[in-house]
Amino acid sequence: MRANLPALILLLLALVPTAGRADPVNACAIRWDAWYSNAPGDPGHDTAVTLADPKFRDLAPLHGEFEADGGLVWRPSPARFDAEIEAARRAGLCWAYLAYGSGGAVDLSLPMMRGLAFHRASAIKDLVPYALIATTSTLGSARDLTTAAGLIAGLMRESNYKTVDLAGARRPLLFVFYDKQDVARLFGGDLGLVRQALDNLRGFARANGSGDPYVVVLASPAALAETLRETLGAEAISEYVSGRRTGQPESWAAFAPSMEQDWRAYAAATKAQAAPLVRSGADLRARCAHPPRWERRFQTGASCDNYVENPSLDQLKAEFARARAFIATPEARDPARLMLIYSWSECDESGNCLMPTHGDPAGEKLQAVGEVLRAQ
Repeated sequence: MRANLPALILLLLALVPTAGRADPVNACAIRWDAWYSNAPGDPGHDTAVTLADPKFRDLAPLHGEFEADGGLVWRPSPARFDAEIEAARRAGLCWAYLAYGSGGAVDLSLPMMRGLAFHRASAIKDLVPYALIATTSTLGSARDLTTAAGLIAGLMRESNYKTVDLAGARRPLLFVFYDKQDVARLFGGDLGLVRQALDNLRGFARANGSGDPYVVVLASPAALAETLRETLGAEAISEYVSGRRTGQPESWAAFAPSMEQDWRAYAAATKAQAAPLVRSGADLRARCAHPPRWERRFQTGASCDNYVENPSLDQLKAEFARARAFIATPEARDPARLMLIYSWSECDESGNCLMPTHGDPAGEKLQAVGEVLRAQ
């Protein structure tokens, strides 16, 4: 019983009526946008092949249309993207866009950035704020420590760029996704140069009136994330995915405690602040059955047994309630009340993305999550 006491406390906190005590949360759902282009060389071509399989069609976002020959084509439009904005608004979410680039800087013309392009062009863009997940391939290079930083700082000036309020200051939110190979390729392995690029970004953001960025390092395990945070001068740590699969089919009830163990591990590892990562799913059978060109984890004919059954709506709601309750505890070390969510649009890899899909056209998952996030 003693070993299960922390989990019991979290569950009891989640069940306590929230009226009069719950503070708002900053809940940002990850966007990995391989769903907005169809050219053979684009990632969207690969995801369409994966989700055209009749076993996985329910995972396809609503702007995907199935052809008479069984193929899947992405047909995004401003109106269809505005429907995504409305769905996220109703759930009380912000979006965290995984940034892609070229030459060491974010490139907004790339196919993987078309979701953000639709968002920035929308007349209702301010209904849903967004932040960037800047990979270490979009922060510059040893040859140029300013151009990429200036580009990101410029985005922070936009009216719907996400901010967090701390100690009376409004600070633009930036996630930094660490990739050792990126740092080696662009910065010669020198994290001191990455720190200089981030310091330049901070200076540009302060100078243009955006404020001092609140930087969250995403890395695993927690000890590495904390080492990077200290080296880069960041404010907080988190991870891109949480929890651990067992290598065989697993129920959501069995998997969920491993996510919560991660929340505590990251909070305990840092001298600063942490943000829990909450998953909406961990079923990667679609990705395993039809791996895209860049996927190296799965061999042809793999058994694809390393998956977690998707949560019921009640289980999903309960998991978000536990995360919200955890954030409210001193143990969480999360004064920004920040929660990162995997994911809005990792539909083939998570097996249960939050965005409306052919299997969830009414957005029932979002409604369940929204009931927790909007609770006062």
